[in-house]
Amino acid sequence: MFTMSLLAPRITAAASKHQRCVSTAAGLSLYDRGHRSISSSSTPKLAYEIITDGKVSSSPHDIINQDKQTIVFLHGLLGNAKNLRTPAKKLTRQLPNLSAILLDVRGHGGSSGSQQHVQPHNFHSCVSDIFHTLKPLGLVGENSPTAICGHSLGGRIALQYT
Repeated sequence: MFTMSLLAPRITAAASKHQRCVSTAAGLSLYDRGHRSISSSSTPKLAYEIITDGKVSSSPHDIINQDKQTIVFLHGLLGNAKNLRTPAKKLTRQLPNLSAILLDVRGHGGSSGSQQHVQPHNFHSCVSDIFHTLKPLGLVGENSPTAICGHSLGGRIALQYT
């Protein structure tokens, strides 16, 4: 089952029948909503892929320099970001005003190096990792992603983020 948390009412496409939508405060970042402070010096950036116009991009400028809304995809417990390429490609092809960022959560895929992740390994740490990955891309505050879509563990992290 997928969980999709809408962060702002900017997306017009309906979620597939396998997704559950949870509305939240529009466009507020983790920091803006007063969650515990997060130390940027100890939080790693996560590995990610960007999908725009149905294609994998290697440049973060595809998100930063374009006037597109962004959706974040988070994979399940035994997966990695590549597991969600197909739905991200289909979505960005059907909605050209949308781009997707596929994140590898700590300990998975390209983010699997155990030396780079500071303990504790809990949901708050995963949310902190996401925030500190999106921040340099300019995807916080008013530019927060339109939605965060997660499968299994990714869905739980998405709900914690919102």
